Amino acid sequence: MPYHGTDLNKIFSKHHERVIANDNTISFGRLRLQIERQTFRFSMAKCRVLVCEHLDGTISVHYGPHLLGNYSHDGQLLTPTLHKERAA
Repeated sequence: MPYHGTDLNKIFSKHHERVIANDNTISFGRLRLQIERQTFRFSMAKCRVLVCEHLDGTISVHYGPHLLGNYSHDGQLLTPTLHKERAA
């Protein structure tokens, strides 16, 4: 039977809580992850976020229902989360 709920990839991961620094970065182990500019908030500084360490070694950063970024095991941004507006 198919599952129609929350993201299973997020559920089956190690969860860590971090606070975003004034320069929009978080430290995670030896990594420093840069949080991209978000459309719903001017700055993410001092926000509490959930850092998920996935089974495949990737890392994702979440702020409530918002995905702030996906990173490789060495801290490289995998998928930009900011959607650029198309020219009309």
